Amino acid sequence: MARFRVGIIGCGGIANGKHMPSIKAIDRCDMVAFCDLQIERAEKAAKEYAVALGLAFQIKDDILDYAGTDSVGKPLGVDILEQKITMPLLGAFASVSSDEETRVRKMVRDIVDRPEYRDEIVTFVKTCGGLEYAVNQLNKYVEKAVEALSVLPDSKEKEMLVELAHFTARRVF
Repeated sequence: MARFRVGIIGCGGIANGKHMPSIKAIDRCDMVAFCDLQIERAEKAAKEYAVALGLAFQIKDDILDYAGTDSVGKPLGVDILEQKITMPLLGAFASVSSDEETRVRKMVRDIVDRPEYRDEIVTFVKTCGGLEYAVNQLNKYVEKAVEALSVLPDSKEKEMLVELAHFTARRVF
């Protein structure tokens, strides 16, 4: 009779062989059953990391729109010219009166016809703590991304993902 192998492999982790039990069923068949119950934790960690990293990246992009340099590749205040209310502007709104917020929101709404408002809005964000607020939020999301990886075993790949999260906060482009 022919000899065959049956593998019931699920949830990953078998390639390195460290979790694979040796089970010999009968003379003509080798059978391996495997299920790594930690895969759900790893999948959840990957999703949490990706969401937090994506939000951190976007917040950094929003910050660079107000405080970037020529290396960003776009002029400052482009988001405002597109009438986008981003994290730095929301942070500035949080520190002013409702009347002042209403005044600035009207400027954002009218900026298509009055592009000269851009400089005033950028100054508003810088002087009312909007950048500091956004940086704090950025750092929270970077830490959330790093924390999501804590369930994974230490590895070179994990170190690279941690470094990528921290780079996201440091990038200047």
